[in-house]
Amino acid sequence: MSDKEGLLKTLDDLADEEFKKFKLFLQQPEILGTSQAIPKNQLENADRLDTVDKIIQTFSHQSVEVVKEVLKKINRNDLVEKLSSINTGEQGKILLHLSINRAGYWIQPFLGTDRKKERSGDNIEVTVLYYIVLRFSP
Repeated sequence: MSDKEGLLKTLDDLADEEFKKFKLFLQQPEILGTSQAIPKNQLENADRLDTVDKIIQTFSHQSVEVVKEVLKKINRNDLVEKLSSINTGEQGKILLHLSINRAGYWIQPFLGTDRKKERSGDNIEVTVLYYIVLRFSP
């Protein structure tokens, strides 16, 4: 299942009042923990599908994590878990950027997800930035 499908399925599980709160939080970057937010005028009349499109357009590869944060704010941890299980198949999905510098090094950063165990014993999902560095010789 794609991120878009998973996000839409998740938003469909919100009651109308919860959906209003959800959209309100998307407008507040300090709540989201990002420097970005979706302007109020783009969400006022947005239905669930339009909202998912705006989320993906604004937050790109961080969309799922942003939605999880907002779901926590509206006390829908059940949907956070559900979204995590839907998104599990996407864990192998990576974002690739290729850069070869003058010295012949190939540097490829990519984002991945991993599960970590906290001291409390809870498992949490974290986004990890990895780098692969290879040296090419002529």
